[in-house]
Amino acid sequence: MEEHIELNQPLLQPGTTRSTWHDEAQRLVTLLPDLRGVVVSWAGHEDILFIELRLSATLGGKPLDFRAVDKLWLTPTGTILRRDSYFDSGPLMQAVLHRPSAWLPWWRSGLGPFRARRRFLQR
Repeated sequence: MEEHIELNQPLLQPGTTRSTWHDEAQRLVTLLPDLRGVVVSWAGHEDILFIELRLSATLGGKPLDFRAVDKLWLTPTGTILRRDSYFDSGPLMQAVLHRPSAWLPWWRSGLGPFRARRRFLQR
């Protein structure tokens, strides 16, 4: 990743630095510590790469599976200038809502509502 990178993804704070990526990825891994991704397919052309992922984890003691597609803009040397991730966040949020044992971990992870979580967690 370039130091100054544009990051856009559902449920995570958008950002423009590698440290933003690391902070937001840490929040996701805090909620889903066993998160695993498998590349289903990929395609690229010149400076754009698409990667389709199948992601799985445990949330509230039950399995959670979803798919995502990352669109990456690359430099000529292969570093990432921009990342847009696309996935339907509805099933993930439905899983959080219907699994009360996931509520506190979801809030503590920092993935709760952005403004409230940042104020509460002082981040």
